[in-house]
Amino acid sequence: KGYQNSQGNWIFDLSLFLDDMGVNLTYTSMTQAGNIQHIGHVVVGVIQPKAQVTGTLHFGNTTILVTGKGYHEHGWNAIVPYTQGWYWGKFVAPGLNVIGPM
Repeated sequence: KGYQNSQGNWIFDLSLFLDDMGVNLTYTSMTQAGNIQHIGHVVVGVIQPKAQVTGTLHFGNTTILVTGKGYHEHGWNAIVPYTQGWYWGKFVAPGLNVIGPM
């Protein structure tokens, strides 16, 4: 879910859980969005080239609070009615580097 705060910064709340593992991360933009490209019927854009990231990682009964920097990109298919898309991002903190679909 994405929205703009009162300062005009984009904020995205991203959550994903699989079995007993998951993430709840909030990405707050630190820069303007990168350019959006049209590649055939696919649209790809780096929505947050640099973001402050906070949230939690979950492993079974263990919850880890995290904070660091990251980026967030988004892609979607521009052919109606095929509007499925994807999110991709990265989160970096001391001793931790997570890259993958969100």
